[in-house]
Amino acid sequence: MEKIKQALERARAQRNENGHAESTAAGAIRQIHIDWEHLREARILTPNDPNDLFRHFPGFSVTVAKNLKHNNGSSIAIISANRGEGKTVLAANLAISMAVKSTNPVVLIDASAEEPSLSQYLDLTDQLGLTDYLIDSVPLTDALSCSSEYRNLFILGSGKRQINELAVLSQDDLSLLNNELNSIFNDVILIYDTPSFLHSIIPTAFSGSIDRFIVVVEDGVTSKADVGYLLKRIDTEQLQGSVLNKSRQQFVS
Repeated sequence: MEKIKQALERARAQRNENGHAESTAAGAIRQIHIDWEHLREARILTPNDPNDLFRHFPGFSVTVAKNLKHNNGSSIAIISANRGEGKTVLAANLAISMAVKSTNPVVLIDASAEEPSLSQYLDLTDQLGLTDYLIDSVPLTDALSCSSEYRNLFILGSGKRQINELAVLSQDDLSLLNNELNSIFNDVILIYDTPSFLHSIIPTAFSGSIDRFIVVVEDGVTSKADVGYLLKRIDTEQLQGSVLNKSRQQFVS
């Protein structure tokens, strides 16, 4: 872990020294092939998806985007107390819906190297991503991907280093990442798929670096104690709302 910390310090110093000079135009970002049929099975929105199960997403995504703009923010984190409560699917669907309904570029970020569900869904686990940017100073545009189906949707996978390296992720790292993404894209919306708060120390870095939060609660599984613990780790004034997942009666607040 000490070697990782030293590598991060060197990478931070290099990025601070270079500023944004290493970033190239957004048009240089690599395109990837996405297996949409596989994503449909995972309940993730796909191009021209006829399933009315997701009929509430357009309105929800518009509300989230308006709230961000009203508060002069650009970043939102999807959070949950435990693994498997649905935050990755929500993050992906929110990003896709925003990319379809808005002219703003949307960057979907997998901030979980230990449990990179988003990167696994999108088959990005062997591609450059967040850990490579943070630790090896890989240019951010080399770590980003985009899909030809959604021209406004960009993805930052967890990276090739699939070990507990993001445990040393700091607020400064996140702030620097947010700033650089805002320098690459105009009026960008950043959506973070985070690690589960009860199983990682990473979320402490998000408390001072993210503009808004959405809490995912699994019906019949997430306890009141878990929700209470979760809310203590964020500024509740930044809470956008909550989503009750895996319920027969879908509820969004």
